[in-house]
Amino acid sequence: MITTNGLAQSCRYSYPTNMKNYCGPKNAHLDFAGFARRPAWEKTGEIMAQIRGFPILFSYYEFLAREFGLEEFDEQTISHYWGTGELGKVSAEKARRFVLEALTKKGLDVKRAKKISGEINGDVFLDHAFHVLRIRFVTDKVEKTIENFSNCLALPAQVIECTPETITAVDCRLDGLNGKFMRKKTLLENPFGITAEKGELVSVHWRCAIEKISSAQAEGLEKRVLEHLE
Repeated sequence: MITTNGLAQSCRYSYPTNMKNYCGPKNAHLDFAGFARRPAWEKTGEIMAQIRGFPILFSYYEFLAREFGLEEFDEQTISHYWGTGELGKVSAEKARRFVLEALTKKGLDVKRAKKISGEINGDVFLDHAFHVLRIRFVTDKVEKTIENFSNCLALPAQVIECTPETITAVDCRLDGLNGKFMRKKTLLENPFGITAEKGELVSVHWRCAIEKISSAQAEGLEKRVLEHLE
């Protein structure tokens, strides 16, 4: 089902990369911020059109919708891609076909696509962590470094102090590509005005606090990242 909450979630996670001019229509993040704070059904058509302007992201939404019998903007499609929900894994054959066909049409180098697809063994989650850790960016606007991979992943952080503009938290980030995390105190932007108490959990994308999450969702985000690093 398409819901304002699902679309707001897509807006929240897409906000940082658009603000940094990495992907999507120019200044879409301004509308995303407004919709994330005050989701309104009458604005859903405009928001969906802007999300379609993120060709890589929308390719995943399209594939997941077909695979699991949903709509591209179904709340379940969106939450699975960003890692806070789970629809299930797809076969290695389907994942390889997605990389070789869908992503090459959106700019992924064919030689790279063949190499990546050849490294897919077994069923996988086709999600944002898959894109970050296996595809490792299609755009050339982002340098392929451990720090950027870590920043781009959606990972949990535990709140220490929250203000309307910033959140001080202990975050979770990659310690190389060795299947380990490190945790340290950090200051996050709070672009959506999240209100959180000490000890609560938020997801983080490009140093922005995105949404409050449960302990089970936090565990799931970390687990799926580690699976892609195996």
